[in-house]
Amino acid sequence: MSLKENVPKIGTVKVKVTSSNKDCIFNGNKVHYKFTINNTYSTPQEGTLTYEIITDKNKKLFGGLYDIHIDAKSSLNINTSFEITNPGFYDIVTKVNLTDYDDTIKTVFGYKPLLIKTVLHKPDDFDKFWQDTRKELNAIAPNYTLEYSNELSTPTHKLYNVSFQSLDNITIHSWLSVPRLPGSYPVMVVIPGYKQKVKPFFAEDQAIFCILVRNTNDLIKAGKNLNEENEFCIFNIASKNDFIYRGVVMDCLRSMDLIFSLSQMGLDTKRVFLSGGSQGGALSLITASLDHRIAICETENPVFCDFYNYYAIASAKTPNEFPYVYYTKTKIPWNQLINVLSYFDVQNFVSNIECPCMFAIGTRDPIAPPTCIYAAFNKLNENTKKMSEINVLNIGHETTKEYLSFKNLWIDENIVSVRH
Repeated sequence: MSLKENVPKIGTVKVKVTSSNKDCIFNGNKVHYKFTINNTYSTPQEGTLTYEIITDKNKKLFGGLYDIHIDAKSSLNINTSFEITNPGFYDIVTKVNLTDYDDTIKTVFGYKPLLIKTVLHKPDDFDKFWQDTRKELNAIAPNYTLEYSNELSTPTHKLYNVSFQSLDNITIHSWLSVPRLPGSYPVMVVIPGYKQKVKPFFAEDQAIFCILVRNTNDLIKAGKNLNEENEFCIFNIASKNDFIYRGVVMDCLRSMDLIFSLSQMGLDTKRVFLSGGSQGGALSLITASLDHRIAICETENPVFCDFYNYYAIASAKTPNEFPYVYYTKTKIPWNQLINVLSYFDVQNFVSNIECPCMFAIGTRDPIAPPTCIYAAFNKLNENTKKMSEINVLNIGHETTKEYLSFKNLWIDENIVSVRH
């Protein structure tokens, strides 16, 4: 072998898969993509590019294959288009195998998502169940306390440590910050994500109420343990009346009752709005459906939307992700689980929401699949849907700085309109 043959090649191959639509949402008859391959090696590249279209339930629909030849230090563009029949979200899996390069790239696109329709599995006694739960809550004295915190208050804001009694006589703790300048401030209610302990924070032109919902230890202390595993999302899941989220929803509603009693503290109770992500996103929607005093609702990557469809997607595609992985650990048969979960399915609540809502979804979110969120969004009543928006982000279970800026603008615009 010559010394020349031992010299390593210098260069790389870069592959980019680009949707013709920035948000990867297609509403026309065809889906359009471009594959860009850039070869910086001083030698040509030979091989193939293949793509497969796969449903969110991991079923391959069709694909394509291209033979590739790229000259040294040059690039190649391949445009492709194809038709999709059913509204939904799909993976496009691109595999490139070249002389000095081998890789797989996965992206996601949506096809006519506003036409996604899934069956509504709403128990016959759904409304009665929640009416009875609210009556049970109302029979418990709230015992609200607001304790001013010298330590955490600032020159510009007063901070209060809030506590109250909720369902099962469990004490719930929360934070309330109010600007010191005289005025009547809109109230942002922050509902926590999964097992998240929301810390107090301040806003110049808003009061902030951070809810700390119950945890599994609270229920164990209250004697509610039914020998289930102590993971939060499956705690007492065998019974709709003992499932932890029944009490969590009441924690949120009791918080609303407190907030709407505090107008004398500078809270504008005509401008109370909800904000939450993941679990908090689901609870924001549920709370808005059960309390029509809410002005607007902002929800990011809400989980627990369309449990039937979610279960099918997760079992086929992401069985090790939250919350599906915990459901399988219960050893409870699926038909029994879904009977309980249907009482807590976001899509069974949303038709009752009367305020404007803004949704954010991630097309690559394994925890809150975009198909499930759209299924819930599409079940908003027509009047609410006209006032609402849905933002598609090409990411996973998260949001972006750009979305945060847009969210703040949307909240300001809607809160101002409520005031006038």
